[in-house]
Amino acid sequence: MNSKLLIEVNRKALQDAEAQGLTSVSTKTLHGIFDGIEQQLANAPEEPNAIVLEKFRSDLAGSLAYQEHVNSWNLEGFKQVIALGQSTLRSVMLINGGAAVAVLAFLGNLVTKSPAVPLLPFAKSMQAFIVGVFLAAVAYGLTYLSQLFYGGSKPWHQRTGLVLHVLTVVVAAGSMLVFLLGARLAYLGFVAIAP
Repeated sequence: MNSKLLIEVNRKALQDAEAQGLTSVSTKTLHGIFDGIEQQLANAPEEPNAIVLEKFRSDLAGSLAYQEHVNSWNLEGFKQVIALGQSTLRSVMLINGGAAVAVLAFLGNLVTKSPAVPLLPFAKSMQAFIVGVFLAAVAYGLTYLSQLFYGGSKPWHQRTGLVLHVLTVVVAAGSMLVFLLGARLAYLGFVAIAP
């Protein structure tokens, strides 16, 4: 409480006492009043001066600038994670699709030159590559859904976004594993037709 307000409160109390007929005050009562005023002044916070206010403003501006820097850094990091994830999914789709096209071209050439060659191992590898492309496409869709739920405001939106995020990683890893399986099956096909 500032000192002007304290004086006004005590003056009002004195006026109220005079209005009720008080004409004299004992010294003991005056000592009690002065003790109360001193106690209120001791407990009252000091009024901030211009230097203290300016320091507070400066500290607040520094804190806000730091928070803005941290938020900017986190946002850029998040954008990079999204870009890297999309690049990875693109690569997985490209290697599976490219491998399927390569096997198809090889089979077309092989059938025209040697119709008696067994094609089943190559058909299985092509099937694996096509499943890999499909899984990469599913991972793209799951990425969209996870970001959609991450943007939600309710707690279950965040949990659903996290589940979809983990599912996206699992499906993308499955696409990579299917590529390895297709490559292994293609290798076995080459070994089977080797002279």
